[in-house]
Amino acid sequence: MTFHKAMRRPEVGFSFLGEETRLEGELRFSGRLFLNGRFKGDIEGEGRLELGEGARTEGRIQTENLVHRGESRGDLQVGDRLELGAGSLHRGRIPAKRVRINPKARLDGALHMPEARLERSRSPAPRRMLRWAAVALFALAVAGGATSAL
Repeated sequence: MTFHKAMRRPEVGFSFLGEETRLEGELRFSGRLFLNGRFKGDIEGEGRLELGEGARTEGRIQTENLVHRGESRGDLQVGDRLELGAGSLHRGRIPAKRVRINPKARLDGALHMPEARLERSRSPAPRRMLRWAAVALFALAVAGGATSAL
């Protein structure tokens, strides 16, 4: 079997479903999947799922990383990182650890970041400022009392 020089071997762990693809059922993948067609059903993967601009999905999607530029309806369960790109539309619930949302993305649903917590400032600066403010007020009160006694 001979290969033309311009022809490259497919990337290992990479799957592609083109714009003309229409599937229904359950889809499981590992590695990287680029979906640019229509899919109705559940998608479960270990790796990275990319929904292209032509992608239309309906059902639950569960994966580690998701780059979303198409349209989807259902729950998106993202284990690590979700990116909603420009022009994307999602209707449903999204639990994810890390999220990046383009200003031109649309979300009609709820975003949950269960493990995201705001870290409190551990800097003692606010306490120091309060202490200095109290000292300054005390000094002004003492100085004011001393001048009024004169």
